Amino acid sequence: VRLLVSRGTAGSHHVFVQLPRLPLGPNGKVDRRALPDAGLPERPLHPAPPRTAVESTLSVIWSEVLGVENVGIDDNFFELGGDSIRAIHILSRASQAGLRILVKDLFEHPTIAALAPLCAASEPPTAGEPDTPAPDRRSQTLPGAAPIRLPLMPMHRWCLDALGSDFDRYVLVLSRECARRVDPPTLRRAFARVIAHHESLHLRFCAEDVEWSLENPSEIAAATDAWLDVVDSAPLESASPRERVLRDQRDRLRSLIDLPSGRPLRAALVDFGGDGEQQLIVAIHHAVADAISVSVLFEDLQTAYEQLQSGAVAALPGETRYRDWVTHLSGFARSKQIEADAAYWKGLPWHATTPLPIDAVGDAGTSPTGDVLESLEDSATTLLLGVGQRGLQAPLEDVITAAAVHALAQWTGGSSFAVSLRRHGRSAFPAFDVSRAIGWFST
Repeated sequence: VRLLVSRGTAGSHHVFVQLPRLPLGPNGKVDRRALPDAGLPERPLHPAPPRTAVESTLSVIWSEVLGVENVGIDDNFFELGGDSIRAIHILSRASQAGLRILVKDLFEHPTIAALAPLCAASEPPTAGEPDTPAPDRRSQTLPGAAPIRLPLMPMHRWCLDALGSDFDRYVLVLSRECARRVDPPTLRRAFARVIAHHESLHLRFCAEDVEWSLENPSEIAAATDAWLDVVDSAPLESASPRERVLRDQRDRLRSLIDLPSGRPLRAALVDFGGDGEQQLIVAIHHAVADAISVSVLFEDLQTAYEQLQSGAVAALPGETRYRDWVTHLSGFARSKQIEADAAYWKGLPWHATTPLPIDAVGDAGTSPTGDVLESLEDSATTLLLGVGQRGLQAPLEDVITAAAVHALAQWTGGSSFAVSLRRHGRSAFPAFDVSRAIGWFST
């Protein structure tokens, strides 16, 4: 307790209960189930309202991202169910609203009252001609310039090693039903703006050298017509049900993805005719887009489309150049800090970890891995995100990992396990804002 107070980390979210003695179990360890209720304070019925325009903007953003009504300026981001993924969405929405927030600031100052003074005004989006991609201050590539060579990211190398020849088929396919009728020419212009804006969509995979080639954005944007197809489904529906038409289009787009040719994305607007439904289907290779990227892609498409449709300039929020992130990460991987960290991890007793039990040794055709998927009900999820993090004062991934290790220990009788975790990776370097970038940043 004295250490927490001396460090200034014993804030209002810590509750201390004085006990005459700690309850012990038969093995001499603390019996946590016998500890009294800490009496964590409940969220007030009438949270403190925003006092400034910045606080009002953040309150609205937090409410939308966290799904909590009437967010007060003293509400704790993590106690409301926030985590690292939601933090990225907070940063992204804030950037769209003209506010720049660093991930570390949100983590260290998880209330609106503490975070608002640290928000800096972000630069407004760059504007260009309505019918052409806006000039991009981030890019120094001149028309006709040679492609730039970039190394593979760590996840790319892992994926190549794990999938081998199946790497080309590691494609995400997503569908969105259009809320209203979409004008195909305007959608093409919106795609041109989005593709020109995001550097990762200019990548071409060079299999011989096992590296990326960052192509000239002006040449990429000029070929946008090849990225979007408009499909009249009326003739197709006469022979196949609607779901079959959509499935065939998804399969077709997946087959058209070609990283060596610089085509990591293909899309189709499927029109069911008249005033009927329209579906936008997007296929994008996982090497250039993670789960957060998909949200950014559709948000930017909608933003650019609405701007162009209203006669305005298609202007998108700025982002860190993909090449700068890759270059910095590559340099960091060769740093003395990483060498020291690697020595520590390599020196751990991995041989002493408990292996998982197996029923029998399979033949050569048996896969050594499998997926076990479980879903929690809404009430359990709310309890985990709110009370779980709030009571344990630990990140969500730590809570889930501890639960998984506890289950493994009960199953196997072991006490040490090797667990591989994947993170979104976008908060690795606070100086680089990639909250609205498209790419595969996972670590």
